[in-house]
Amino acid sequence: LHSSNTFVVSSAASSLVSVPRGGWTNGAVVSLSETAVSMLLGTNAITQVSSIQSGVEPSFSNIVYSANLEISQNEVQEIELLSDEIDLGGIFELSLGTSSDKVVLSFDESAADFETKLQSLALIGSVSVEKIQPLNSHGCIWTITFLSNLGDVPLLRHSGLLNLRGTNVSLKITEKFKGNMGQQHVIVKNLE
Repeated sequence: LHSSNTFVVSSAASSLVSVPRGGWTNGAVVSLSETAVSMLLGTNAITQVSSIQSGVEPSFSNIVYSANLEISQNEVQEIELLSDEIDLGGIFELSLGTSSDKVVLSFDESAADFETKLQSLALIGSVSVEKIQPLNSHGCIWTITFLSNLGDVPLLRHSGLLNLRGTNVSLKITEKFKGNMGQQHVIVKNLE
């Protein structure tokens, strides 16, 4: 066995040894030698090489398993708080599905604070929140991606518009992408 700079790294004097000739990650290549090169130093130095398990020749005819895996989809919900004029203000409450736990959010809550408050609810788990200002309206749109709550997540609920002020205020919660857990198991065939 020679290193990439042709120094002898290892050798075997027997023709019964099977070593791959190339493909070593360190750039080494295997070459056959007519003479043995000593690898051990010292008085009465010996070594013994044993084969623990025979290898299997790579082939596409002995595939152990193959599977097409579905890619899971995180649940994405959108909260749209709008007013016809620039007079939007106040607070609103959110909860998840039928849970009685609620968080109080400001009409202009930052994405980071929105995320922190949502994650304080027991059933939410980890989420990512993005906030945008709508182009032709006054208000905010928050997009919530559920990261640890896999599958179809119950829709967030608000407690009404009573604590919000503005001209023709609307608060709408929609499911942008339904969560999907994807395939939950892999079938393995041809194991012997």
